[in-house]
Amino acid sequence: MKHIITEAELRFLLSNQEIDEKQLKKAERLETCASVLRALRVLYPEKLRSYFALFLVFSILNPLEHKLITPLHPQEFLLIFTIATNCIGLAILKYNGAEWITTCLNDVQLGLLPPVSAYRSGLVALAATLFLLPGVMFSLMGTILLIPPLTTLLAIYMQRRIINKFE
Repeated sequence: MKHIITEAELRFLLSNQEIDEKQLKKAERLETCASVLRALRVLYPEKLRSYFALFLVFSILNPLEHKLITPLHPQEFLLIFTIATNCIGLAILKYNGAEWITTCLNDVQLGLLPPVSAYRSGLVALAATLFLLPGVMFSLMGTILLIPPLTTLLAIYMQRRIINKFE
Protein backbone atom coordinates (compact mmCIF):
# COMPACT_ATOMS: atom_id res chain seq x y z
CA MET A 1 0.00 0.00 0.00
CA LYS A 2 1.47 3.30 -1.09
CA HIS A 3 1.10 6.10 1.43
CA ILE A 4 0.45 9.68 0.38
CA ILE A 5 3.27 12.06 1.17
CA THR A 6 2.15 14.89 3.44
CA GLU A 7 2.82 18.60 3.09
CA ALA A 8 5.26 18.57 6.01
CA GLU A 9 7.24 15.73 4.40
CA LEU A 10 7.34 17.59 1.08
CA ARG A 11 8.58 20.77 2.74
CA PHE A 12 11.25 18.75 4.55
CA LEU A 13 12.43 16.98 1.39
CA LEU A 14 12.29 19.87 -1.09
CA SER A 15 13.50 23.45 -1.07
CA ASN A 16 11.10 26.38 -1.43
CA GLN A 17 11.99 26.76 -5.12
CA GLU A 18 11.11 23.12 -5.83
CA ILE A 19 7.76 23.16 -4.05
CA ASP A 20 4.71 23.74 -6.22
CA GLU A 21 1.74 25.06 -4.23
CA LYS A 22 -0.66 23.32 -6.59
CA GLN A 23 0.97 19.95 -5.85
CA LEU A 24 0.84 20.69 -2.13
CA LYS A 25 -2.89 21.36 -2.29
CA LYS A 26 -3.41 18.20 -4.31
CA ALA A 27 -1.47 16.13 -1.76
CA GLU A 28 -3.44 17.70 1.07
CA ARG A 29 -6.78 16.97 -0.61
CA LEU A 30 -5.77 13.38 -1.36
CA GLU A 31 -4.79 12.88 2.28
CA THR A 32 -8.15 14.29 3.39
CA CYS A 33 -9.97 11.93 1.00
CA ALA A 34 -7.94 8.99 2.31
CA SER A 35 -8.78 9.91 5.92
CA VAL A 36 -12.50 10.09 5.17
CA LEU A 37 -12.41 6.75 3.34
CA ARG A 38 -10.55 5.07 6.22
CA ALA A 39 -13.20 6.37 8.63
CA LEU A 40 -15.99 5.07 6.36
CA ARG A 41 -14.34 1.66 6.14
CA VAL A 42 -14.30 1.42 9.94
CA LEU A 43 -17.95 2.49 10.26
CA TYR A 44 -19.35 0.24 7.52
CA PRO A 45 -20.94 -2.90 9.01
CA GLU A 46 -19.24 -6.14 7.98
CA LYS A 47 -20.87 -8.96 9.93
CA LEU A 48 -24.45 -10.16 9.90
CA ARG A 49 -24.60 -9.49 13.63
CA SER A 50 -23.96 -5.77 12.96
CA TYR A 51 -26.83 -5.66 10.47
CA PHE A 52 -29.12 -7.39 12.97
CA ALA A 53 -28.16 -4.87 15.67
CA LEU A 54 -28.84 -1.97 13.28
CA PHE A 55 -32.22 -3.48 12.42
CA LEU A 56 -33.19 -3.81 16.08
CA VAL A 57 -32.06 -0.30 16.97
CA PHE A 58 -33.83 1.37 14.08
CA SER A 59 -36.94 -0.83 14.32
CA ILE A 60 -37.38 0.13 17.97
CA LEU A 61 -36.41 3.80 17.74
CA ASN A 62 -38.52 4.70 14.71
CA PRO A 63 -41.90 3.46 16.02
CA LEU A 64 -41.11 4.92 19.44
CA GLU A 65 -40.48 8.31 17.88
CA HIS A 66 -43.67 8.10 15.83
CA LYS A 67 -45.64 7.00 18.90
CA LEU A 68 -44.42 10.08 20.78
CA ILE A 69 -45.19 12.40 17.85
CA THR A 70 -48.63 11.05 16.95
CA PRO A 71 -50.08 9.37 20.06
CA LEU A 72 -53.71 9.34 18.88
CA HIS A 73 -53.33 7.84 15.40
CA PRO A 74 -53.25 4.13 14.57
CA GLN A 75 -49.68 2.86 14.57
CA GLU A 76 -49.94 -0.49 12.77
CA PHE A 77 -49.31 0.90 9.29
CA LEU A 78 -46.48 3.06 10.58
CA LEU A 79 -44.86 0.09 12.30
CA ILE A 80 -45.09 -2.05 9.16
CA PHE A 81 -43.75 0.81 7.02
CA THR A 82 -40.84 1.38 9.41
CA ILE A 83 -39.85 -2.29 9.54
CA ALA A 84 -40.16 -2.58 5.74
CA THR A 85 -37.96 0.46 5.06
CA ASN A 86 -35.41 -0.74 7.63
CA CYS A 87 -35.25 -4.14 5.92
CA ILE A 88 -34.86 -2.48 2.53
CA GLY A 89 -32.09 -0.18 3.80
CA LEU A 90 -30.16 -2.98 5.47
CA ALA A 91 -30.51 -5.25 2.43
CA ILE A 92 -29.16 -2.49 0.18
CA LEU A 93 -26.25 -1.85 2.57
CA LYS A 94 -25.43 -5.56 2.68
CA TYR A 95 -25.77 -6.02 -1.10
CA ASN A 96 -23.75 -2.89 -1.90
CA GLY A 97 -20.87 -4.03 0.31
CA ALA A 98 -17.85 -2.10 1.49
CA GLU A 99 -15.57 -3.03 -1.43
CA TRP A 100 -16.17 0.38 -3.02
CA ILE A 101 -14.55 2.05 -0.01
CA THR A 102 -11.44 -0.12 -0.35
CA THR A 103 -11.31 0.55 -4.11
CA CYS A 104 -11.56 4.30 -3.54
CA LEU A 105 -8.93 4.19 -0.80
CA ASN A 106 -6.50 2.24 -3.00
CA ASP A 107 -7.00 4.69 -5.89
CA VAL A 108 -6.52 7.72 -3.64
CA GLN A 109 -3.37 6.23 -2.11
CA LEU A 110 -1.99 5.80 -5.62
CA GLY A 111 -2.73 9.46 -6.33
CA LEU A 112 -5.70 8.71 -8.60
CA LEU A 113 -9.31 9.72 -8.25
CA PRO A 114 -11.89 6.93 -7.90
CA PRO A 115 -13.99 5.90 -10.94
CA VAL A 116 -17.64 6.87 -11.38
CA SER A 117 -18.75 3.42 -10.18
CA ALA A 118 -17.25 4.13 -6.75
CA TYR A 119 -19.20 7.39 -6.46
CA ARG A 120 -22.33 5.53 -7.57
CA SER A 121 -21.81 2.90 -4.87
CA GLY A 122 -21.37 5.67 -2.31
CA LEU A 123 -24.68 7.21 -3.37
CA VAL A 124 -26.40 3.82 -3.08
CA ALA A 125 -24.99 3.46 0.45
CA LEU A 126 -26.31 6.95 1.24
CA ALA A 127 -29.75 5.95 -0.06
CA ALA A 128 -29.69 2.83 2.12
CA THR A 129 -28.79 4.94 5.13
CA LEU A 130 -31.69 7.29 4.36
CA PHE A 131 -34.04 4.28 4.51
CA LEU A 132 -32.85 3.63 8.06
CA LEU A 133 -33.58 7.15 9.28
CA PRO A 134 -37.03 7.84 10.72
CA GLY A 135 -39.54 9.58 8.53
CA VAL A 136 -41.28 9.20 5.21
CA MET A 137 -39.29 12.04 3.62
CA PHE A 138 -35.98 10.24 4.22
CA SER A 139 -37.43 7.09 2.65
CA LEU A 140 -38.65 9.11 -0.31
CA MET A 141 -35.23 10.74 -0.75
CA GLY A 142 -33.60 7.29 -0.54
CA THR A 143 -35.97 5.98 -3.20
CA ILE A 144 -35.17 8.91 -5.49
CA LEU A 145 -31.44 8.32 -5.03
CA LEU A 146 -31.89 4.68 -6.08
CA ILE A 147 -33.24 5.60 -9.54
CA PRO A 148 -30.36 4.38 -11.78
CA PRO A 149 -30.16 7.27 -14.29
CA LEU A 150 -30.29 9.83 -11.48
CA THR A 151 -27.66 7.98 -9.44
CA THR A 152 -25.34 7.80 -12.45
CA LEU A 153 -25.81 11.49 -13.28
CA LEU A 154 -25.11 12.47 -9.67
CA ALA A 155 -22.01 10.24 -9.61
CA ILE A 156 -20.67 11.83 -12.81
CA TYR A 157 -21.40 15.30 -11.43
CA MET A 158 -19.60 14.48 -8.17
CA GLN A 159 -16.59 13.11 -10.02
CA ARG A 160 -16.35 16.22 -12.21
CA ARG A 161 -16.62 18.51 -9.17
CA ILE A 162 -13.87 16.61 -7.38
CA ILE A 163 -11.65 16.60 -10.49
CA ASN A 164 -12.12 20.38 -10.74
CA LYS A 165 -11.02 20.71 -7.11
CA PHE A 166 -7.82 18.82 -7.88
CA GLU A 167 -6.91 20.88 -10.96
